[in-house]
Amino acid sequence: MAVPLAAERLLPSLLRILKGPHAAALGGSHAKRAADEHSDLDLYLFAEAVASPAEIRAALASIADADIAIGGAANHLWGTNIDFRAGGLLVETTVRTVPLIESTLAECERGEVVATPMPWCPGGFFYNHAALADLASCHPLHDPDGLLETWRSRAAAYPPALREAIVARHAPLATLWLDNPHYDSAIRRADVVYTQSIVLATIHNLLQLLYAINETPFPGDKRAIAHAAAFRRAPRDLPATLARLAFPAADPTPALLAEQRTHLRRLATETLALWRE
Repeated sequence: MAVPLAAERLLPSLLRILKGPHAAALGGSHAKRAADEHSDLDLYLFAEAVASPAEIRAALASIADADIAIGGAANHLWGTNIDFRAGGLLVETTVRTVPLIESTLAECERGEVVATPMPWCPGGFFYNHAALADLASCHPLHDPDGLLETWRSRAAAYPPALREAIVARHAPLATLWLDNPHYDSAIRRADVVYTQSIVLATIHNLLQLLYAINETPFPGDKRAIAHAAAFRRAPRDLPATLARLAFPAADPTPALLAEQRTHLRRLATETLALWRE
């Protein structure tokens, strides 16, 4: 695939902030060949350790337009985030340590789902198994120590234990509200903020089930309808149903909200039936 010129230009400076065995990859929509005019540039960096914030700013001063935002920790959760603009383009760089990736892969292979509350995730949680999707979709740019080659090989086989664990976590949540009396009363009073929060939470849990059923790593909450269209096993008319549930495009009357719940029930029933097959 063609690597964006910006990535090639920025990479030498970014490699200077990495210590020990390391690797770099193109991620996000560019790696998935789905970039558009709204896409930023996602770069994934991996290393035994990463430079200090002061060293990072010094190394990137010549390529960043202005401020460089640094947050997180390379050995925890999502990793260190280094965000800046280069030539006006937003560059989102994520640095994760080698031990973090190794431990995350081991968790997934053992079927351990780690869900950390995170406000910037629309579903409410950051999931450790999202790392599988990152590794599967990224495009290696620099891998002198063979780290990405080894990790991508391990991530290519979806862990059966992870599939079971995701279903065990999300199946009860996906059906939690469907016959709840509070949901029913909210429909009757057209309390659309309350009902829509239920709908979106239920959709999130059903999608988690469908990713697991299809043995596809969860890539995050973006472009969910496009991903749903690619599922090999899915409820009928899944993309259209998701779009209608997420944005009914009509006044929130009790009748509309009751119809919305009917579609949600069907989606849940058919998703769980796929799991039981």
